Amino acid sequence: YQLLYQYDCSSCVSLLHQLPRHHFACGFVQQLMGKAYFEAADYKPALLALKEMLNLEPYRIKGVDILSTTLWHLKRDKELCALAQRVVEVDKMAPEVWCVVGNSFSLQREPETSIKFFEIEAKFHLSEANLQLDFWDKNFQNWQ
Repeated sequence: YQLLYQYDCSSCVSLLHQLPRHHFACGFVQQLMGKAYFEAADYKPALLALKEMLNLEPYRIKGVDILSTTLWHLKRDKELCALAQRVVEVDKMAPEVWCVVGNSFSLQREPETSIKFFEIEAKFHLSEANLQLDFWDKNFQNWQ
């Protein structure tokens, strides 16, 4: 995880491949693999890892934004549209879902519509941040 966020993508991929099979075959590890390949602009292996992430955990939302952006870079409009329909059915309240939908409309060359969905995504992220701050204020203000 640390290597990925230090943008040492090749080391991250190498390390993840050293995991035991039962650890390697989980959605979280496949998400990390996909993100590492994505950050290295190696989109085809990123796509394989992120698709495996969804095969392992069909209702997973974390990571679908990276998958959708990978599909966008590869110009896979039909797959991106199918992904958008799939994730909207899973969780309409997750910001990643609206990123997927925005990417889908962007690839279909509908910029105004895609911007609306990216704005919805941003509002959800802002709402999450505000909830976290409220929780912190209510639960930890007496710890000083």
